[in-house]
Amino acid sequence: MKPYTKIVAVLLAVVALLHLLRVVLNLELSVDNAEIPIWVSVLGFIIPAVLSYGLVKESQAKS
Repeated sequence: MKPYTKIVAVLLAVVALLHLLRVVLNLELSVDNAEIPIWVSVLGFIIPAVLSYGLVKESQAKS
């Protein structure tokens, strides 16, 4: 796995885990007095997790 690919995969995994933490702990998030619903973090978990997994699998297939 190339270093940049590994870094991006890890960053995407961290983003996914932070969104999952928000969902599990039911943390409220607001931006400029607008509350961000929990479903945004559900998508924020799924999308980066799938991308991170895909990067790891793709880099292993090329080896």
